[in-house]
Amino acid sequence: MSCVPVSVTFELDTPDQLRRVVLTLTSEKRSDESEMWTIDFALWERGDNQSDFQVVDKVSVELGPEDFEGARTIAREGLCTGQRAQSLVAADTLKAFHYGSATSDDVRDDVVEIVRAE
Repeated sequence: MSCVPVSVTFELDTPDQLRRVVLTLTSEKRSDESEMWTIDFALWERGDNQSDFQVVDKVSVELGPEDFEGARTIAREGLCTGQRAQSLVAADTLKAFHYGSATSDDVRDDVVEIVRAE
């Protein structure tokens, strides 16, 4: 499949307005003409609704070819309810990683699950 470079960003705020997940999905064409998709994922938090958000942590995850179709669907149609829910799971894992109670593999797995969620 021909790669059309694209970059889309989603911001998800929790109902209490104290957490924000920012997810940027990007496709690029490699020098060998193959397709590459990445997710840049960040968790932001604040103590109250009047304070500014502060970044907790960020990660960039390269997707495997098996997840390209899911990435294309998100880029075209946006995040479904299951993908938004999985984004919050990935945010919890990223925060746990930041504080030493999760691994980078845990974070990667949960971020990749966003494109697989329905």
